[in-house]
Amino acid sequence: MIAALSPADINYDETLSTLRYADRAKKIKNKAVVNENPIDKLIRELREENERLKKAAGGVLPMQSQAGMSPEEIEEMRRKMQEEIRAQLLENQEQMKDLDWDAKLAESRKEDAQLSKDHGPAKMTVPHFVNLNEDPMLSGVIKHPLVEGKETLIGRKDAEITPHIILTGLSIQKQHASIMFDNEEIVIKPASNGARIKVNGAPLTGERKLEHHDRVLLGSNHLYVFINPLKPDL
Repeated sequence: MIAALSPADINYDETLSTLRYADRAKKIKNKAVVNENPIDKLIRELREENERLKKAAGGVLPMQSQAGMSPEEIEEMRRKMQEEIRAQLLENQEQMKDLDWDAKLAESRKEDAQLSKDHGPAKMTVPHFVNLNEDPMLSGVIKHPLVEGKETLIGRKDAEITPHIILTGLSIQKQHASIMFDNEEIVIKPASNGARIKVNGAPLTGERKLEHHDRVLLGSNHLYVFINPLKPDL
């Protein structure tokens, strides 16, 4: 650390304050600590202990243990030590199996995917919108199904005709968009002039037929993906 001082007497207070700060800064000592996950640390310690036990299993008894002992007693002690080491190794291996969180997480995700397939939105048989969010935990929590043969209106709650899908936020018009679901075709169009709508990043100025997995942005913040189970291969 470099402390800049002034020889002028008018800067006496600043110089003294700087010297005091520099003296305190000299006494600061940093201690580096490895930021390690507790589970990873426990697994690493168990593996290191296993290595020590394996080496001990192939070693000999300490000299002080052999003094005054018959060959039979030495062999019996060695056998007992090896049994204890094997038992400890097995116990450590069992703990490491229980701590295999990656495998458990993969299994849990597989179960969740199967559950979603059996009971979740994947079983919806009608076209619908699913929200997208930067936070994965918030994506897919909002779903808007479409009714065949009817027009679905999107807008604010203060519109003269209450929309079927009510949105709030920047650039959302009272009557923002309308979606027509007829004869297995879904068509979206602006419901008022200046309504901000983008489909796959392109501004929407007129009618457009929606395809499976099209991304629809309404206003500035409401982003959805269109899911069409009737034509999933398009």
